[in-house]
Amino acid sequence: MFNKVRRALNPSKSLDPLQYLPLEIAEMICHNLAVRERVTTLTHVKFLHLKGSRLAGAGTWPMLPKLKSLCLKAEGDYLLDVSELAKATSGVMSVALKGWRLQNIHGIEDWTALQDLDLSNTEFSLLPMLPATLRRLILRDSRQLEGFNIPEDSFWVNEVLEASIKHGKLRVLSIGNRLVHEPGHMSAAQWAEEFPLSLTLRELSLAASLLDEAGLMRVVQGYPHLRVLDVSYTNVTGVAVKRFVKILMR
Repeated sequence: MFNKVRRALNPSKSLDPLQYLPLEIAEMICHNLAVRERVTTLTHVKFLHLKGSRLAGAGTWPMLPKLKSLCLKAEGDYLLDVSELAKATSGVMSVALKGWRLQNIHGIEDWTALQDLDLSNTEFSLLPMLPATLRRLILRDSRQLEGFNIPEDSFWVNEVLEASIKHGKLRVLSIGNRLVHEPGHMSAAQWAEEFPLSLTLRELSLAASLLDEAGLMRVVQGYPHLRVLDVSYTNVTGVAVKRFVKILMR
């Protein structure tokens, strides 16, 4: 790790992708002179086991004008301000924010070139409209998704993916392990209707979904060109599995 950081002191070389480090974000990026001096050359960044604050998300980030791929995985229940991060990484194409409590998630709208978004095991209350460029959306184990602030007669998955589907970009959708039975809200069958119809979707994960068998079947039938399906940890029967196989083989 220290060898890579020292390389940053050589102005003739840019930093290699960083793919490790159980270090606190501000210390690594904001206070390390070597990294800060060469940060504008970074194109791929991957920080794992990060520690932050449980009271306030990281503040201003250094500008990363060339960044195309970003992965930040939290080690604990820490806050991350998406708006501030997005301002510094507006040209990024692939983003993975895992294990965080996300603040100001509306900042995602600043990622106008975004193609791949992974928010696995995160906490947030409202997802904004996603860009038309989006090809892959991973929301696995984000069980708080039932709390989206949308009208009761609306379906948030349809809404946030509308542009991507309209432009024929969406290829992968993973949205299992969610709470779908909210008293006084929508039934499991109604929840199935929130999944947008798409002629371009190739891979779908409903793993650990609480949708019943009929609901799962209803969702899958909306994707005629589906080639990969994950319904593990659901209550589907062998009969349903055979039907799913027929759908994938058609």
